[in-house]
Amino acid sequence: MSQEQLNENLEKLSPLLAEFSQKPIRHCISGQWVASSNGETFRNNSPIDDSDIGEVAAGSRKILTLLATGSGSLR
Repeated sequence: MSQEQLNENLEKLSPLLAEFSQKPIRHCISGQWVASSNGETFRNNSPIDDSDIGEVAAGSRKILTLLATGSGSLR
């Protein structure tokens, strides 16, 4: 990847990174964005330079069940 392509990609990514740094990234289940069922999150860092990306909703048994079956309440 050229430096120019990298800069273009970083520019496109900038608004998302700003959003991710302000609130936890949630799970997307059946087109709906949902928080972790137990409210837990974890820090996510870039694998490239270990810079902070933001908080991510931690998975739980309830979330995994919803993903596996596509059924159940999201609450």
